[in-house]
Amino acid sequence: MFPYEEDVLNSICRHAMRVPALHETSGNWSAFVSQDLAAIFADEPWLDLPPNPDQQADILSKLQSVKQDQLNKAYALLTTDGGVRGASKNDGSGNVNSSFVNMAATPSSPSDDHTQSPKDFLSGVMNDPNNSLKDRIEAAKALLPYSD
Repeated sequence: MFPYEEDVLNSICRHAMRVPALHETSGNWSAFVSQDLAAIFADEPWLDLPPNPDQQADILSKLQSVKQDQLNKAYALLTTDGGVRGASKNDGSGNVNSSFVNMAATPSSPSDDHTQSPKDFLSGVMNDPNNSLKDRIEAAKALLPYSD
């Protein structure tokens, strides 16, 4: 979903970058990747050439929307131990409140700066004691190749 135009103009949020897209600085391409190809991108999570549009369309054509009961189950799992911060509560009808559906979970880093780099975000996750140890370790592992 796109943010409201007035929020973009007021720098409250911004549109997500399109995928696939050329990263202007590195010259690498982003792309949608099927589950069976994800492991190939573990060491280098980018493409040197633009992805094939037909293959990208094929990957996206297989996606399905989450059903309401699946969303409710995920919400219940995430909120059991307080895993989702800032999410609204169930509306009592057994369905998740629409404000939850339209929002992302609060970032797991100390900063609410939506323009921070991926490296800064991962550092925030790694250093935030409110995150699970598993998430902190995964963030540290993701940062390892970029450590000085």
